[in-house]
Amino acid sequence: GVETLRAADPDPEVGVCVQAIHWRRLPDGHINLWKLTEFMNRVSSTTGGGDFLEGHFLRSIAQGRPIHDGETYLGNDRRSIANKFWLQMARGFDASFVFRWDKRAWDWHSSDGERDAPTREGGERMAGLYPWLLLNPLEVPPEALLGIQAARDGMHTVGDLFFPRDRGVDAETAVLVSFPSERLARATGRTEHNAVQDYAEALEHGQVPIDVVLEEQLAGGRLDRYRVLVA
Repeated sequence: GVETLRAADPDPEVGVCVQAIHWRRLPDGHINLWKLTEFMNRVSSTTGGGDFLEGHFLRSIAQGRPIHDGETYLGNDRRSIANKFWLQMARGFDASFVFRWDKRAWDWHSSDGERDAPTREGGERMAGLYPWLLLNPLEVPPEALLGIQAARDGMHTVGDLFFPRDRGVDAETAVLVSFPSERLARATGRTEHNAVQDYAEALEHGQVPIDVVLEEQLAGGRLDRYRVLVA
């Protein structure tokens, strides 16, 4: 697939990546993002961008390549919309592509099935069924979309300090993400086989800078960077 895209457009700025549904649940996801990154010049998060641990994971496998969320879900007020962009920026994302700029206006009929004209009742029903439709004003007030502008303006104000880049603050603690342990925990249904999420959350809330390291990265001397490994 990559070779086909390169043949059509050899421009190195053309990004190639795969969006996965999960990054840890390999038994049902069957997509190993670590292995895929060997062939990709961009890294896509899973649907919705995942949590803080996925952010660490993506930076670990990206090694400087751009990271984006191809399916960013937003809230329905100005503050929550702005916060989503801030959150993904803080986790190291370079871009957030917002999901579903539509309103399914063709479904705005009344509950009795009348389709002669859109109704408020139909719009409210669509808002309940599809809360991510940004152009449904009965779910997302138009003024709430100004949160995107607010996030952009704020980021440019402090970009020199906070945009993802090497700021010389190296993590001395690494957390091991083990795909075999992930499989074992899911196969047995016993979470004690894989407590990496709990330890990572404790370190994160304790404001201890961490990196994620995969078992596949151990042979390359990756651990030489750290003083502590949580495994």
